[in-house]
Amino acid sequence: IIASGSDERIKKNVDSKRGTMDLMDFLNGLETATYDKHLLGLTRHETGIMAQSAEKSKVGRQFVQEYDGIKVLNPTAATGPILASLKLLHDRIGSLRRKNSGVRSNGRY
Repeated sequence: IIASGSDERIKKNVDSKRGTMDLMDFLNGLETATYDKHLLGLTRHETGIMAQSAEKSKVGRQFVQEYDGIKVLNPTAATGPILASLKLLHDRIGSLRRKNSGVRSNGRY
């Protein structure tokens, strides 16, 4: 559990700007799709992302692992980047809302 600690006291060289750029690279590179997954003799129809598209980014490589030649997404390792991505998108939506709200009040919308 220590390896996945989130306490700021154990983190050094924190760079929020670089983190935002890394997250945008990660989000922009994800390929989402629906597909039929064939694994262990079973077939399931799913919607999701391909591990290969996730591992193209610095952020995605943190949670792509390989077992017996099959790439998998480690959900525990993915939690931090997913939450950080949601926060980034939330902040961007808030910024756009504030910007649009100002435009409307000036009669230019």
